[in-house]
Amino acid sequence: MLNTSRLKRYGFLMREMATPAIRLAETLLTWLQNKWSEPFVGLKVIYQFGPNLIRDAEAARRAVAILEEHGWLEPAPKGTQVADAVVKKAWRVIRRSDAGSAATPATLLITDGGGSKVAKIATVV
Repeated sequence: MLNTSRLKRYGFLMREMATPAIRLAETLLTWLQNKWSEPFVGLKVIYQFGPNLIRDAEAARRAVAILEEHGWLEPAPKGTQVADAVVKKAWRVIRRSDAGSAATPATLLITDGGGSKVAKIATVV
């Protein structure tokens, strides 16, 4: 029989092992999936309107790089329109329904850039 309280504790412990960059990326992904309804997003939008933890370009770049690596953001062509402005660099947001087998919640944020295992820290529902 599956002990769900044990699994919840295990998930909590795994989350504690995640690096700050991974937690930041998780926060951004949650915001993108639940609050941002447009198909494309840019750095300026992220640090101006995104999660409070991401208020500068460097933090936004780090979080975007991790989400791009894990298949939740896909580079958009130069000159893509984001929030009524044409931007040099933008990403298409991969929604849960679009994720398919390439990026599923089960594979979300398992590594931290260098390929070392960190944790599965979130299931986006």
